[in-house]
Order: sequence, then structure tokens, then C-alpha cells
Amino acid sequence: MFFQRPGRLAALCAALGSTRLGAEVDVAVVVSEPGAGCPPDVRVIADPAGALAARFGLAAPADGGPPVGYAVVDGRQRIRYRTLDPGVVQRLSEVATILRATP
Repeated sequence: MFFQRPGRLAALCAALGSTRLGAEVDVAVVVSEPGAGCPPDVRVIADPAGALAARFGLAAPADGGPPVGYAVVDGRQRIRYRTLDPGVVQRLSEVATILRATP
């Protein structure tokens, strides 16, 4: 599950569209405001109150805005990895490596 801000959603969706992540695992992008433009195999979830980020235990960013990063959940629905990462668009290959190592 990716957490992204509305102004950065298009870049993340474009990057996800150039990978096979959505075909290999369930991928969702959580944003504080509704958005569109992601590949059909990527769900976009609006979460204006930040409840999902809080439920996933993402830390609050220093700038006070919504979290930007991702969480990896295993097949038993356990959170295996979570991080704030505003540059995740440039590091999707690292996310794919984490996903391959997660049961």
C-alpha cells in the first residue's frame, strides 16, 4: 500500500504503470483527496482524515502533511515493512525487492 499526496499522485501512477507490481501483488494508493490516473490494477483510496496511515502506523512527516511512503503487508495480513519515503517513485525497484522477499 502506497501513501501519496494528491500533487504527486500522477507521478506515482505513471511509475506504477511502467512496472508489473500491480499484476504481481495487490497494490493500492492512499491519498488525502480523491484522485485518478492509476493503472486499472491499482486501487486509489481517498483517506482525507489519515485514518489508514494511522492504522498502518506511519509516522507523521516533519512538514505536518499527510504521510508519503508505503507499507508492505504479507499474505497473513501482517504489516512487514513500513516507511516514510517521499522519493518512492524513484525506488519502485526496491519496493519490488521487498515484495519478493515477503511471504
